[in-house]
Amino acid sequence: MMLLDHIAISAIATKILYQKANTKLILLACFAGFIPDILAIFYHPGSIEYLAHRRYTNSLLISPFYTLLISLLFKSFNKEYNFLLIYTITTLNYILHIWLDHINEYGAPLFYPLSDKIYALDIIHSFDPIFLTISSAFFIYVAYIYFKKQALAIRILKIFMATYITYFSLMFIYKTYFTQTSIATLNKENISYSALTTTPKTFWRWKSIATQNNGSFAVIESDKAGVILHKSLDLNALPSAITQDSYLVEFLKYARFPAYKIINDQIYIYNVIYSDNTYALIYTMKNNAVISKEITTFDFEYPL
Repeated sequence: MMLLDHIAISAIATKILYQKANTKLILLACFAGFIPDILAIFYHPGSIEYLAHRRYTNSLLISPFYTLLISLLFKSFNKEYNFLLIYTITTLNYILHIWLDHINEYGAPLFYPLSDKIYALDIIHSFDPIFLTISSAFFIYVAYIYFKKQALAIRILKIFMATYITYFSLMFIYKTYFTQTSIATLNKENISYSALTTTPKTFWRWKSIATQNNGSFAVIESDKAGVILHKSLDLNALPSAITQDSYLVEFLKYARFPAYKIINDQIYIYNVIYSDNTYALIYTMKNNAVISKEITTFDFEYPL
């Protein structure tokens, strides 16, 4: 999710659930909703370090310790508030952030450090423009009432929350529909598979990824006809100079469906959730040695 979305939902949810919340408590809620992304501001978008921030801050197992520290810090400067209230608001919004990250295609390692597995519901895209528009409208509303010196209207906040929930529901319905369409396509093509994941491709476009019994991936995209096949990553088929690269090890922790292709002297290792040219590690080889490597992100290259 965009940071703007996290902050908007934290403010709305807190005020609806605790209508007595004043400016300080709402700011606390927004801060708690922002903290899980604090490491991301130090890294280049799309880089491994950028993706790795979720490992350390988006774990349900670790989050109680973060929220306790935030609550103790807030309490030390605001003696008038009950600690249980502070801790409840902080924990609610911290976990709300994790849940929102969990519903997009990046997902979150919910049980780190016990497991690095990424869990994702794949309902909306990380940079969904409609979701961002709803959040932007909320901030425009906040600016308006601040200028008018009025209080937040609970009725209007409930409308915003209902709009979010309605949009989530519509995306889930479409996800279900496209999943069924994808199953029909796979059956028509006589393609067997062991698992099927439907995920937002970019905004309103979707794709279904069928994991075949041989480990490869068959992909159906909403804006393309037919089935596209991707070769699943086989580390044994790669030169040792690549398999021993620590950057590849980190990359594979976040590539939920790792695949690869070889074009001339370049080896592309990518995440099928995106494409073979987006969020991909590219190794340039010569005599089985790595000459250079780079990661492509969304629309530009980032040399390593």
